[in-house]
Amino acid sequence: MENEALALDQNASVIRNKQAQAEDTLEQTKSRILSKKGEFQSSNEQLADVNKLITGMKENKAKFVKACDKDSLADIKKIMEEMRNPCTGIYTEVLDLITRFVTAKKDATYMVEGKPIMQSADIFTSNVKNSDASSFEKADIQKIAQDVNMDSEGQKGKILKAITDTPNHTAPLIPYFKVLFKLTQIEMTKKTKAVLESKQDACQKEMDQQTVELLSKQANVDNLNFHARMTEEANRARGDEINAMKQKSM
Repeated sequence: MENEALALDQNASVIRNKQAQAEDTLEQTKSRILSKKGEFQSSNEQLADVNKLITGMKENKAKFVKACDKDSLADIKKIMEEMRNPCTGIYTEVLDLITRFVTAKKDATYMVEGKPIMQSADIFTSNVKNSDASSFEKADIQKIAQDVNMDSEGQKGKILKAITDTPNHTAPLIPYFKVLFKLTQIEMTKKTKAVLESKQDACQKEMDQQTVELLSKQANVDNLNFHARMTEEANRARGDEINAMKQKSM
């Protein structure tokens, strides 16, 4: 009996150690899931902020495009038709870029695809409002952003500098430059949004995988609970042996 009880105790000890190890890995998985939930929540909050930012930018875009009214558009068309303005090149560049954002074509030009979308102020407003250049590569948008903005050292981009250095010749272009600036800003922010969404998807997939793993590890811990029954068996065997010895001594 004692040998049987000893064997049960030894086996119970081995299984108890295995369960302790299994519980450790279970807690590690729980910790990883908790960490991922924190990451997911953080990226979710960032995503909400980016969505608000994009909404605000679109509202500003709508305000900017209002300045591109019938009279403004007539001035632009006249300048592009006469080609006498010494800054016609910068007019062409700005209008080409707007056309590319609106048509989502990287090689579109004002002269070909741009004229139809600027046929009237209402048509132009509608096209700008519904523009979506999500298909553009981030590097392409960054290049445009560099040209229409200032860098971290305050150096003006090529287009921004050309407009601010020649106000007498570029004044009619200002409303269109503002529209281009906002289109660029929106598309860059949408790229940031896409990165956050990708991180969220990856985080969600990992949490799903870890949850499946958690259930498996919890089942393993539960299955190893029988060491307690083995210990009870050992104690009962010893108790039976003691009782038997008492009866013999009587």
